[in-house]
Amino acid sequence: MDPLLKEKLLLRKFSSLEYMEELALYHHKAIEGLKKCLDAFDRSPPQHVDWESWPIWNSPEVWKIRVLPNFEGTQLSIEQGIAKAKTGDF
Repeated sequence: MDPLLKEKLLLRKFSSLEYMEELALYHHKAIEGLKKCLDAFDRSPPQHVDWESWPIWNSPEVWKIRVLPNFEGTQLSIEQGIAKAKTGDF
């Protein structure tokens, strides 16, 4: 396949409304999975862990107060972008 045509077709695919809706669906599922994992961690945290040496950037608290809200903000932006695209505002 001609490289220019391939690039054009890929650009069209990844900027399509259908692709963005699928992205929104799976991004939402990832957020729900993260919430379930954090809940499971809270219910039964690992035993025999030296919490003093646990890296702060990887602590469950950081995931709850920094990562999860960032993911939820991204989800909102994706959904707003889809809504605008449906009205013709690309």
